[in-house]
Amino acid sequence: MKKIAFFFYTIYYFVAAVIILLYGYIQLKKALKIKEKEGGEAAQRYIRKRSPAFSRKLFTWCGIHPQIENIENIPSEDNYIICMNHQSYLDPMLVLGYISEKIFFLAKEELNRAPFFKEAMQLFCITIDREDPKNAVKALRKILEYLKKGECIGIFPEGTRTKDGLIAPFAPGSLKIAYKSKKQLIPVVVDGTGKAMPRKSWIVRPAKVDAVILNPIHPEDFETYELFESEIHQRMQMTLDQVRKN
Repeated sequence: MKKIAFFFYTIYYFVAAVIILLYGYIQLKKALKIKEKEGGEAAQRYIRKRSPAFSRKLFTWCGIHPQIENIENIPSEDNYIICMNHQSYLDPMLVLGYISEKIFFLAKEELNRAPFFKEAMQLFCITIDREDPKNAVKALRKILEYLKKGECIGIFPEGTRTKDGLIAPFAPGSLKIAYKSKKQLIPVVVDGTGKAMPRKSWIVRPAKVDAVILNPIHPEDFETYELFESEIHQRMQMTLDQVRKN
């Protein structure tokens, strides 16, 4: 019975995915045309109004109803950096749909080659080529420019999706830009997106998804970067352990 149910769900999923992705692709293309004619700010106003509804539809149509805890920890006025563990390609959509539509994500350059990803990344991401030091420096400077302009940044410090569901050690220096910027950092712990969309799978399936927004962390409270990074990782792992006990 489970195999039959999954078969019919797969058919439903692909029909729903085609509709959602086609709608999203059209909106991305419209935003890029606006960018060419009216500039980046006009394009951002257009796409940011539509991204929360699109993201929520993606989850809802797949039978996922994320539970968000402590949304009040997201600052309403000052800009900030979100630091989030990474379980699935759904994680950015979870942020845009349920936590903050204002985020610009730091993302790997190689994702820029795929259709849909390419268009989305032009509007929602700052890409970094980890194999090209010059490109990496350029991306970090761009992040600082965005922060100075009052924008909000999203970082996945593990550098890639988890393989075992745990929070992996952070990639070396992945949060240095957050430490040097002195902007408040908001840790976000997510669980369940890895089950909803596992590695090596493009099928999104119903799953329990939780996100906990921790209290802001201020870089100036730490004498060294190492202490700053260690504290963030420790808090996030403790929160993930607690989520799984509930």
